[in-house]
Amino acid sequence: MAVIKSTNAGLSWPNSSFPGTGAYGTSCEAVAIAPSNPAIVYAGGQVDYQPKVFRSTNGCSTWEDITSNLGAMLPRYDIVNAIWVSPYDPTAVLVGTSGGVFRWASYGRGQNSTWNPTTITYTTQDFAYDQPRGSVYAATYRGVFETDDEGATWQQVNDGLGHLDSLCLDIDTRGRLLYVGTNGGSVWCLTLPDASGYEYFEVVDDFESYTDNDQGGEAIWQVWIDGFDSPDNGSQIGHLQPPYVEKTIVHGGAQSMPYSYNNSSGYSEATMTLDSQRDWTMYGVKSLSLWFYGDPSNAAEPMYVAIANSRRTPAVVYHDDPNAAKINTWTQWSIDLQTFADRGVDLTNVDKFSIGFGDKHNPQAGGSGLVFFDDIRLYRPAEP
Repeated sequence: MAVIKSTNAGLSWPNSSFPGTGAYGTSCEAVAIAPSNPAIVYAGGQVDYQPKVFRSTNGCSTWEDITSNLGAMLPRYDIVNAIWVSPYDPTAVLVGTSGGVFRWASYGRGQNSTWNPTTITYTTQDFAYDQPRGSVYAATYRGVFETDDEGATWQQVNDGLGHLDSLCLDIDTRGRLLYVGTNGGSVWCLTLPDASGYEYFEVVDDFESYTDNDQGGEAIWQVWIDGFDSPDNGSQIGHLQPPYVEKTIVHGGAQSMPYSYNNSSGYSEATMTLDSQRDWTMYGVKSLSLWFYGDPSNAAEPMYVAIANSRRTPAVVYHDDPNAAKINTWTQWSIDLQTFADRGVDLTNVDKFSIGFGDKHNPQAGGSGLVFFDDIRLYRPAEP
């Protein structure tokens, strides 16, 4: 398996490197560069008829075999056909293989990475990315699939596609068209949804990395600090018994955060201290989004988000609907980040992120309830 690099726009190709070497059944079928860091390159294919994925972090000078558990999930003679890397997170990777699509995910608060299968189990040949909407499309043996959460969930988009065996994809983002090349010898065209609104940018917390390992700092309540040690704070994060995260009422992926509030002492608040994604202005980020799911039996307590810098008073934004905690469908709450800036928060170095119920600055005794949260993300305006 060889990767050859040109440094003069293809006039010559003097630089080659070998992620993996073998005899028969060795080939490089896919190469992908991380848009956010061009020194990070992924290569996939076969080595001695075994599926392989390699990563370089220094522009192809050296390579690391990151096939890991993917090799155990794919039989001999399977092959890695396609690779997609998130434009914002160089560790968010999808691979298309003879056995379907697999997602590289981190667990234990980012300490370990492993490959996880997705719901696509068909041979996958290519990916295309619709940046204005943050959607990835996959060309598979059974048609085209779409994900808007980097592979956590997929939906078929095959209406009007005359041949399902799809081989390649490309997107006209301005014309909002997806082109699909198929094994039936035809090219098909799909009109994409409108791209107005906000573009997916960065995950603050999708709650996928938490485990039940309360000895290793990986339990959700060890990161989201609740009112366990404060008699005035009525928040409780996570279920009392494992699994601590919620695995049934979920917006995206496989897990969400259970948040119990009890305002008998005045307020409830849970806070996460950020160790990454601290600059909330980079690349023109303009919006904070989170999803919540309540219950009609919940007490109608004001729901708020607060962000702060070290040693500064948090800026608080309340949800417009005083009955938000009673809504029992997944509901998106988008907040203009300028609102926090106008209240004194330095968005280039966000230190703490809090979710609360009640009046933060004038606590009043109130009721209780349970709300689930998921997919806290930053967005930027969609491209024109």
